[in-house]
Amino acid sequence: MKFRTRTFYTEKQKSEMWDRWQRGESLSSISRRFDRASSSIFPHLAVTGGIRPPERTRSGRVLSLAEREEISRGLAASRSLRSIARDLSRSSSTISREVRRNGGRKAYRAALSDQHAWDCARRPKACKLSFNEALCCLIARKLRLKWSPKQIEGWLMRRPHRVPLPNRAVALLKELPRISGTSSLLYPSVRSLKKPISENKLEAQRMVNQINGQRSDLETRDILADAVGWQSL
Repeated sequence: MKFRTRTFYTEKQKSEMWDRWQRGESLSSISRRFDRASSSIFPHLAVTGGIRPPERTRSGRVLSLAEREEISRGLAASRSLRSIARDLSRSSSTISREVRRNGGRKAYRAALSDQHAWDCARRPKACKLSFNEALCCLIARKLRLKWSPKQIEGWLMRRPHRVPLPNRAVALLKELPRISGTSSLLYPSVRSLKKPISENKLEAQRMVNQINGQRSDLETRDILADAVGWQSL
């Protein structure tokens, strides 16, 4: 038996699939256009329930290709990250993260970095209803009462609700009294107990722990910040 090689459809071909599907053509008709079996067309249409997904757009907050080109030229000219950030009206930490996650100063390439950012933005994200049974039941109850999805959305936006915390965040919150004692701060400064420790000190201690292969209570800061948005530990 002869098997066909797997076909990877381009964005233009996928767009044509959706155009033909919205015009009412059958799967067999669409598959004949691409000289493929209808079974290879069906997964692309079924993944969104037969509804055409919205066209992807780039957020105005992220770095553009032109900005990445400026970063690449600045690195080639041995400019500092701060001066590059100043020219682009961006934070120096934004430029630092961009360069670090894409190979560093010597290996940074604007086009590859831009494509990598575009591909990473498509990572699958879990639906809130898939892990929040209470919210799912609440929405189902409103649908049984003939509420429209728009009405439910507006009602949820105005209604105060509780968001469950991860188990590790709950365990750390229970251990906070042991870590901080009677202080109102988890990590007070050495010079003043009324002020939190500096970011540089936290980062330096975290690097020392990584080198020594140790785990410390400093990791609680990142976990709690991700879980509850606690910024002033």
